[in-house]
Order: sequence, then structure tokens, then C-alpha cells
Amino acid sequence: MAYTKTLLATLAVSALLVAVAVAGWPSLAVAASTYTIARIPSQFDPVWGGSRALGVSDNGVVVGYGWDAYHNGEALRWSNGVSTDLPDFLLPPSPYVRSRANKVSLNGMIAGYSYVDAYGAHAAVWKNGNIIDLGSSGSQAFSQLVDINNNGMACGSDGSAPYVWTEANGKKYLGILPFPGNSSYTAEAYGINNNGVVAGRMKMWVDSHAAIWDPVSGWLVIDAEGNESMANAINDNNVAVVQKTGQNSQYHACVWSALDGLRQMADLNASQSLPYAINNDGVIVGEAAVPASGEYAVVWDDTDITHCYKLQDLVEGLAGSGWTQLYAAYDVNENGQIVGYGLYNNRETGFLLTPTPEPATLSLLALGGLAVLRRRGRK
Repeated sequence: MAYTKTLLATLAVSALLVAVAVAGWPSLAVAASTYTIARIPSQFDPVWGGSRALGVSDNGVVVGYGWDAYHNGEALRWSNGVSTDLPDFLLPPSPYVRSRANKVSLNGMIAGYSYVDAYGAHAAVWKNGNIIDLGSSGSQAFSQLVDINNNGMACGSDGSAPYVWTEANGKKYLGILPFPGNSSYTAEAYGINNNGVVAGRMKMWVDSHAAIWDPVSGWLVIDAEGNESMANAINDNNVAVVQKTGQNSQYHACVWSALDGLRQMADLNASQSLPYAINNDGVIVGEAAVPASGEYAVVWDDTDITHCYKLQDLVEGLAGSGWTQLYAAYDVNENGQIVGYGLYNNRETGFLLTPTPEPATLSLLALGGLAVLRRRGRK
């Protein structure tokens, strides 16, 4: 009897775990997952310095920037518990953050920018520990790469001239889309998916409108109404996250797809909410400014936009750990890991959140359950 009960229980658990492993780890917000938190310390001064984590690859490498106690800083890369400095175009000491790493691909290429003097910066790619100068265009003093996909294609802007870049072909400028009634306009790129589709905006003198660009059709405005909107990121299913001004003239988080159009998401009744990234499971991360409470890193799910969760409420063991508040979440990878920054021991510090249990752990548990059944079956 005991053996039969154990067998049935093992079968039930294993079937559930195998189903999860086959179907894919459920989206984090819907599953109300909990997380563990890892600190991304400054590469200069882990005690008195500060940092922000801006991007995370699908294998858990984190990039961003860090600074010392005097706010002199540079781009950083974090892996396996260690923050390291990335080279830039300026020699220290310089009285500001000299460079920033925005995103990192699965193969380790990093997109960002580095100042070349006190007035201007060039878009940059870090590869194998070296920095590649992408330059700037014409009279534009500031150029940067904002995102890079797992195929090594990056997007960015020279001032207000958006482009995509590959190591093989260099920059390809995306141009602009004529907009009725406006003769003066520019465009900007903010995110790119693995299919080379770019999220951004068309910008007029007064208004701006969220738009996406694809290599076949070019630019498409996805929000032609209102005064101000921009698409910050787009996943491989061509679902984009958008920030759009509302009645209070502040931005509010929205999600867009060709099927459902533009939809505003719940945001804890925030005065302003900003969505920064979306993965292929539809997990969306960003920040929300809640009146009389403060700014919080938040998570949504594109299949249930009526709910918004404070990430700090989902972190295991946060109380008494040194973390006071998680302010913003900037990126989420395909394993559900999230990066951003918060307040740790009264210092702005980057973080990496990892869902518990991890998807890989579930797969191992499922395989372990099946192994138990095989062993019992041989007796």
C-alpha cells in the first residue's frame, strides 16, 4: 500500500513537472513567482559606490554602469558574482560616468556608448574585452546603441537619425516616415528583436508617435492618436511595450500587438508608469511612481494586463537583507531573470532577480521523478 501511494504521488508530480517542462515555464506574473535577488555591485567601490543594471542576456550576464563614491564611473559587466570594468574612449579621472553598457547578447556582444570628450559620445560595441567605436554622424554630438539581439544586430541613433548595425555591414539608417500635417520630424530607435524588427517613435516638433520598423515594410506608426508615445521594446512575437501620455500629461504603460491594438495596463494607480522590456513569454518589466508611496520596479503579463505587481513584494528574504526598495526594472531575459536598480544599504545598486524555482530546476526534478519510477520498475 505504501509503495502504491508513493508510486501514484511520484507519477502525479512527475506528470505535472514534465508538462511544465514541455509546455514552457509559465509567465512569471500570472504564476505569481517568487525571486531570489543578487546584488550587482560597483566595479570601483562595492561599499561606497553605486550601480545600475540595464541589460541581461539569456545566459545571465548582466551589463550596466557603476561609479565610485565621487560618482566617477564607467560601463560594467557582471557574471558569476563578479563586476568588471569595460574599456572606454576616455582616460580616467573624468568627473562623470564616461560610458554605459545598455544591453548584451547571448554571445556576449555588448551595446552602449562612451564619451569621447566632455561634450559628445559615440556609439560603442564591446566584444571579447575590446571596445569598437561606431562613431557619430555629421554634427551630432551624441550617438548610442540602445539594444542588441542574439544575432548581433544592434539598433541606436545618431542624435535623431535611427539605424541598425551589424559587424559585417556597419550602420544602416532607417530613415523617417512622412506624417500627415507635419513637415518637420525625426525618428528614434529604442529596441530590437531577434527578427530585426525595431521599436521606436516618429517625433514631430510637438508630438511623437510610437512606431515599429521592419526590414521588409519599413516604418509603421502604431499609435497615431494623442500627443506623446514611444515604443520601448518589442519581442519576437512582435508584441511591443509603449509609454503613452494620458490625461495628466504623464506617461502610462501600454502594450501593443497587431491583433489587439494598443491597450493600457494597470499600474497601481500610479501617476506615471513606464514599461521598458518584454520577453517572448509576455513578461513585461518597468517602473511605476505611486503617489505618497514612491517609485517601484514592477512586472506585468501581456495576457492579464489588469494586474501589476511590485517586484519587491515577490522577492524572498528581502526584509533585513540590506535592500530597502526596488526602484526600476530595465530588462527581462527568456528565463525570466530581471535586472534593474534599487536601494541597498542606502546606495543605489543594481540587482538581478532569478525566479524560483528556475525552469532548469523543474526539468531536473521531472527527470529525477522519472528516474525514480524507472528504478522502482526494475525491482
